[in-house]
Amino acid sequence: MKRSIFAAFLTTVSRKQAFHALCLLLQPWKWNAKQPILDLQIAFSTYLLGDDALVKENRTVPFYNARSALKHGLSYLGISDWDKVVVQAYTCVSVINAILAAWWVPCYVDIDESTLNMNVEDLEKKLQSEKISVVVVQHTLGMVADMKLIASLCQQYDCSILEDCAHSLGAAYQWKKAWLRWDVSIFSFGRDKIISSVNWWMLLINQKNETHNEWLDALTLRSVSHLVMIRNLLYAIVWYISYVLYDLARIWKIFYRMAGKMKLFPTIVSLEEKQCIYTDLSFSLPSPLASLALQQIQYIDLHNAARKVHTQQLYSCLWDNIVYRDSTDFFDVYLRCVLLLSEKKRPLVEKMLKDNNIFPGDWYQRVIAPHWVLLQDVGYTPWECPVAERIASMTINLPNHYKMTEKDVFMIVSLLKE
Repeated sequence: MKRSIFAAFLTTVSRKQAFHALCLLLQPWKWNAKQPILDLQIAFSTYLLGDDALVKENRTVPFYNARSALKHGLSYLGISDWDKVVVQAYTCVSVINAILAAWWVPCYVDIDESTLNMNVEDLEKKLQSEKISVVVVQHTLGMVADMKLIASLCQQYDCSILEDCAHSLGAAYQWKKAWLRWDVSIFSFGRDKIISSVNWWMLLINQKNETHNEWLDALTLRSVSHLVMIRNLLYAIVWYISYVLYDLARIWKIFYRMAGKMKLFPTIVSLEEKQCIYTDLSFSLPSPLASLALQQIQYIDLHNAARKVHTQQLYSCLWDNIVYRDSTDFFDVYLRCVLLLSEKKRPLVEKMLKDNNIFPGDWYQRVIAPHWVLLQDVGYTPWECPVAERIASMTINLPNHYKMTEKDVFMIVSLLKE
């Protein structure tokens, strides 16, 4: 029996972390502890800088969810209601919702098909024709954007920069971690990211402004409920068991699908977000999730090295269709390995892979993902970004994580070559 290979099914959670989640679930008296959150901030600062300077200078703020970190990151930059914020197409609705929730206006920029990042020429056109306050720069699926060119344009047109590093923890530009130079950055430790604690985001303030202390004093975050904590910890435990037993007992396939429908686990994108309903999600990071993340920080570079090797192997065999950049200036981490096929071929190839127990991912198979987002709700006009729409219609995410073996990679190659 073939072992199932997933692009997006608990690809970073280990047996050790699942056991730790179980221990935390059985010790609710530890759920309000502050030390794990501080330890995590120190570990995060140490990974980026080699010391705890970011914590001592109050430049790291942990959040529970994505939209909260994005929204507060934009608010730190001091923009006003109805200001325009540039964001690339070929992105997630969570990014757009953070902008809309605070009464700002998204302004979409097309992408460069060789990197899936913001097209600098189209960005310049938008900056020339619109009054833009902030540019949100996304390092798509671990490929680093050309920050030198983007920063030069932002300086010319007096715009702030918010770097969305959700996919790119560990990536670098010219051997320096790119996000340490610009205004603010956000990082994700959500499920199926570089490392995972189920849900966790960090806001990193790179350039402190004159209202920094006042902004921190005014920041009010609520604690998540105990039910939310239980659901997050259950996710790490039960889905790990399901992952291990998936090929041994059909009951586990049925179980994890039913568990999702019964809302036993937290959703990646909530129904409210899909419908662009802007409820308040200003939640602080729960201590148990900080404890889970602490276990994984030491593995960032190890996991990224495995992803890069897998992508290089796939590119060497399928170079016509794999998005890959061979450059000494950009250290990309390839959270997903993107395969581009014609719109006609894509569903046939997806079916063929699934028939062989290989389950690809769907980031971003729509210009604003996921599929059921109504484009008019996010202020996007059809064909506003034609390259992004074309690439979205061609995209398949091949599995790419440290649990894969060289044998797994060559099995994928052999199937695709057929």
